[in-house]
Amino acid sequence: GVALTTGSSNTFFGYQAGDTSTGVGQTLIGKTAGTGVTNQNQCVAVGSDSDVDNYGVAVGHRAEVNAGYGISIGWFAGDGSQGNNIAIGYNACRNIGSGSSGNTVVGGRSMYSVDGSNNVVFGASAFDTGGSGGGSGSDNVILGTGAGYNGSGNVLIGRDAGNTATLNNKLYIENSNSTTPLIYGEFDNDLIRVNGDLEVKGYADVELGASETFTIHDGTHDLFQVDTTTSGTLFSVNDVSGLPTFQSNDDGSAVLPKILTAAPTGTATEGTMQLAIVSGTCYLYVYINGGWKRTTLT
Repeated sequence: GVALTTGSSNTFFGYQAGDTSTGVGQTLIGKTAGTGVTNQNQCVAVGSDSDVDNYGVAVGHRAEVNAGYGISIGWFAGDGSQGNNIAIGYNACRNIGSGSSGNTVVGGRSMYSVDGSNNVVFGASAFDTGGSGGGSGSDNVILGTGAGYNGSGNVLIGRDAGNTATLNNKLYIENSNSTTPLIYGEFDNDLIRVNGDLEVKGYADVELGASETFTIHDGTHDLFQVDTTTSGTLFSVNDVSGLPTFQSNDDGSAVLPKILTAAPTGTATEGTMQLAIVSGTCYLYVYINGGWKRTTLT
C-alpha cells in the first residue's frame, strides 16, 4: 500500500500487497496481491499475485477478476481474462478474451481459453480447448466432465457430450463423445431425435399443425405416417420394405395390400393375413401355428 494516500477502509497483508492502490474498501492479502489494483473500490483479492477490479472477489494464486462484479476462486481462475464472470476451479475461465462476460463456470479447466459470453458451464475440463486458444461460443448450457468444445446456443449434458466438433443450436444428452447421442435435438429446426428405444407408459399425445408430418421410421423406411398437408398421401401404413399395406390419398382413393393370384407359401410372422383370388374364388389366408390357413370370402 505504499501508493495509498487518499484511500480508506483498506486491509493489506503481504509483501507488496496493494502496492499501487489508492482505492477504498480493498482487502488485499498475499504476496503482491492486488498489484494491478489502483483506484478500484470494495474488492477482495486473496492469494499471491491475485488481482481484482471494482466489487470483485479473487481468491487463489493468480486468481484474477479483470472487470467489475466478477468472482474468481481457484489457482489461476480467471487469469488473463476479461469480463464480469463467475469462475470457480483451477484454470477456470483462464485466458478468455476481451468482451467475454456473463459466464458462470465451475470446474477445474472449465471454459479454458474459450472466448464467449453468457455460458453456464459445470464440470472439470468442460468447454476446454486444451489451453491452446481458438475456441469460442456463447449462450451455451454445458453440464458434465469434458463436455463441449466449440460453438454457440447448445445444451450439452453428460460426460464428454458434444466435445468432438463445433456445434451450434444443438441438444446432446449422452455420457460419451458419440456423434449420435442418446437424445439429439436442433433448436433452430425444432427437431428432437431419440437414438435408441423409446418407451412410453401412459397416454401420449402427438399434436400436429398445418402441413406437418408424424412418422415412425425404422432407419430405412417410413413404417407409419400421418401428413396434415392437403395433397398427396395423407395417411399410410407400410411394411418393412416400405410398400404400403394401407394408404389414404387426398383424392379419396386408397391403396390396399397386393392381392395374390395363388396361395401364399413359405413362413411368415404369426397372425399375418393375406388376400388371394385363386381360380375365381376370394380367400383370406392367415399364418397360424406354423402354416397358412384359409377361409373363403363371399
